Amino acid sequence: MPDPTLFDANSIHPDVAAFNAELERLGAEAPPIHTLEPETIRAAREDGSGPAGPIIYSDMAEERVIETDIGGLPVRVFVPDTVKGVYLHIHGGGWVLGRAHHQDIRLEEIA
Repeated sequence: MPDPTLFDANSIHPDVAAFNAELERLGAEAPPIHTLEPETIRAAREDGSGPAGPIIYSDMAEERVIETDIGGLPVRVFVPDTVKGVYLHIHGGGWVLGRAHHQDIRLEEIA
């Protein structure tokens, strides 16, 4: 049986607790996302004024185009020094609100 204290607030590392508190504060100050136009959210993400802050680009990222029968499909690729496999990241929010370069650092870490 799991230890019930694992989810006790006192068991949370102080750095994680501080991050969570800041995230809650930002969320409480922001208008509900469903009340905003997609263009407004996109602009805030691009100019760094959204809750995620400024975009940090990866030097590892490469823009490529995969040719298909119906045209080119732009992709953003992260190739590490040693390739052990392939990971395809499709972020659902990216279909409407996000862009490929919004998660460079996270995807670089995965690569």
